[in-house]
Amino acid sequence: MAPAQYGGGTGRKLTDEERLLLAENTQTLLAHFEAEETVAIALAQAQAAAAEKQRQEVLAERARALEAARQQQSPLPRSPGPPGLGPVPNSPWPCQLSGTSVALFEAPDGAKWLRVQHKDGSQKLVPLPQFPGWDRMLPAEVGEPDYALGAVAVANIVQAIKLLQRCGFRGPVVGRWQDVLKPPPRRGA
Repeated sequence: MAPAQYGGGTGRKLTDEERLLLAENTQTLLAHFEAEETVAIALAQAQAAAAEKQRQEVLAERARALEAARQQQSPLPRSPGPPGLGPVPNSPWPCQLSGTSVALFEAPDGAKWLRVQHKDGSQKLVPLPQFPGWDRMLPAEVGEPDYALGAVAVANIVQAIKLLQRCGFRGPVVGRWQDVLKPPPRRGA
């Protein structure tokens, strides 16, 4: 006949020492289990605190970058685009494909991003305004930074929009760039 197998609340088998304590001094065994649980809880709390600290640091970095961008109000980069295709009249993006709309998205932290169709037919997400660290602010699955344009090159705009919406982005607001970028009406005006 095999010896009985006893386990703790975690489903693990008792060690030889724990089985001896179970037979001879149950109170000491219970104190041992309570001490293990206290250590496990403290470790979990420390891990949660470290994760929260890292999250707060990322949010603080984003807030600093946005504030710096708001203070600078740096212009968007301009690209001449391929020869033979004229720019959209008065568009802030000379690379915009003529006759195409733009789509405005707003991140949970208030940052604004604009979907612009490039003359080559590809889709770009442009930060408004351009700010330091823009290339690290969107989830990597959205696309790759295009530093020449100061935009994120998007392979699949439909999947990118769905991902942004799952991340809490509002929008899109779609239309001509002149309409989408109009400042909101003043109250009482």
